[in-house]
Amino acid sequence: MEAEALYDFAATANDELSFSKNAMLKILNVEEDANWYMAELNGNIGLIPCNYIQMKPHKWYMRQCSRSLSEQILLERDEVTKEFVQPDGAFILRQSEADINVPKDPSVKFSQSVKGFSLSLKEHDNVIHFKIMTDAGKYFIWMLRFDSVNKLIEYHRKTRISRNSKLILTDLLPSKKFKREEPIPRMIAVCDYSSSNSQQLQFRRGDVIEVLRKVDSDWWYGRMANTNFRGLFPTSHMMLAYGDSKPHQLRKKTQPGTIQRRLNSVTSHYTELIH
Repeated sequence: MEAEALYDFAATANDELSFSKNAMLKILNVEEDANWYMAELNGNIGLIPCNYIQMKPHKWYMRQCSRSLSEQILLERDEVTKEFVQPDGAFILRQSEADINVPKDPSVKFSQSVKGFSLSLKEHDNVIHFKIMTDAGKYFIWMLRFDSVNKLIEYHRKTRISRNSKLILTDLLPSKKFKREEPIPRMIAVCDYSSSNSQQLQFRRGDVIEVLRKVDSDWWYGRMANTNFRGLFPTSHMMLAYGDSKPHQLRKKTQPGTIQRRLNSVTSHYTELIH
């Protein structure tokens, strides 16, 4: 998937990737670390801080969608008419269930494999699965190569994707059974916080928390992105994952202490939560 750079970023370690504001980055992996994503730019691969970018979501991209689930979605039938809900050419781009190897470099600390992409396409009462291959920063199914998966998708909206049919890619129609969830807002801790009871989250500066509910102006309920622990957290200790001003750089979950991160502390007070 693609993301747009909101700010300039200069790498300070061998496993990081430098980029300039407005650059379009290819996001390869978001699973290793909630704060840092693996990305590619101009054939170079490295880690980037998630709060320096804006993801470019698309309805046709379902990252955590298995081959089996893609078939269920594309071959769904209306409960009343028993007709297919999705038209021929409807498709889903998903993470492949096989790994793509990344050239090994002993100075680079991230995982040496990333998930590739597969494209699942409805044709009549069948689903065809295409493996999207990559080489030297290019993406392709057949011979023609593209700078990004997005450009490959756009090309095959006008040009048939299969050699054996005339199908072109068509967006999914709304489904009552398979509803898409809206992206979850993410906050970043700008200072450490020690919880005072079991209902609160304890976190360190640089940790990412997904917002699940806004209890009041001072306290929100959320989930730690790297541990899945849930609880209340004070908004005074947080900032949006991205905003109008240049964000803090984030602490890495892996290789702690490798790079010294400088984060400004927030010295604001919060009120006690009233149950």
